[in-house]
Amino acid sequence: MSTNPVRAGALAVALLLTVGACEELTVTTMPVASVEISPGSLTLVQGDQGTVSATPRGSAGIALSGRAVTWSSDDPSVAAVDASGRVEALEPGNTSIRAESEGVSSSIEVSVLSGRSIVLGAESVGLEGVAGGPSTQVAEVPVENGGSGTLDHLSVTVVEAEGPEGWLGVALASATAPTTLQVQGDPGELEVGTYRARLSIAAPRALNSPVELEVIFEVAEPAPVIVVSPTSLSLSAPQGSLTPATQTVDVVNGGGGTLDELEVEISYSGSGSGGWLQADLEDDGAPTELMIEASARFLAPGVYTAVVAVSSPDTANEAAEVTVTFRVQERFGGSDSRAPGAQR
Repeated sequence: MSTNPVRAGALAVALLLTVGACEELTVTTMPVASVEISPGSLTLVQGDQGTVSATPRGSAGIALSGRAVTWSSDDPSVAAVDASGRVEALEPGNTSIRAESEGVSSSIEVSVLSGRSIVLGAESVGLEGVAGGPSTQVAEVPVENGGSGTLDHLSVTVVEAEGPEGWLGVALASATAPTTLQVQGDPGELEVGTYRARLSIAAPRALNSPVELEVIFEVAEPAPVIVVSPTSLSLSAPQGSLTPATQTVDVVNGGGGTLDELEVEISYSGSGSGGWLQADLEDDGAPTELMIEASARFLAPGVYTAVVAVSSPDTANEAAEVTVTFRVQERFGGSDSRAPGAQR
């Protein structure tokens, strides 16, 4: 018996439609049983940001995709969280960050530590120099981190400085705290007076950045310096001569200010006699002259040495010295009428 193919195909379709009409297809969505937050806790420094993520899971622990998650903070003043899970640390303290999906939530603890802050070891730096003199010694100011975390990328700039450019030198020993700020003044081009400057110390992640430091540079007049010329003398006279050998020495101020209250002191060297030398200042203030007189009246023939020291309580240096060498010549014959130092 033959079967009509067209009829058979129509019958099959009819049967399928009949079956479909008798059965209902039900699709069930697996509920969220838990929400897992990663990481399990978070510690941030004030001013920093962190990121958390949430994974909704079914009862069997299977991760469920495509589920909406809502974020919240128990104390938004300590740490705030946005819809993407980015956490911003605002104030030191502790709070909880919560993730909720389809009525199921979980939380993690978030700790916020005190933020980075620049702490200087001084409010100002004082430098002292002499006009026209060398650079000052380097002054060092400690730079510390007053909070938590790492205080790095420190920088220092001169905001303003009185007087000619270039007299102030600043540098950081390191760009990461703890470190030291090094300050130095160069008085070379400065006149006598007081010069002030402001420094700015900054760090990108410091909450109090920038902070300022004042520099006060006192440039004083150079101290008086005694200068004698010449510094050595060679005199001679015949034994028993009544006329002393004489010579003058210039005494000037080679520094600044006023050179007053000059004094003279004589010291004898060797085993010879003393008292043969006299030194007198024309005036006790520079410029002046120092008169040197060497007497051979009571000396035996020979070579005698003495040092004349010129000093003042106002000088920055020690006493200036003149070395005197006195040759007493042996006397032949009777009275000597020749000038001191004359050759026979």
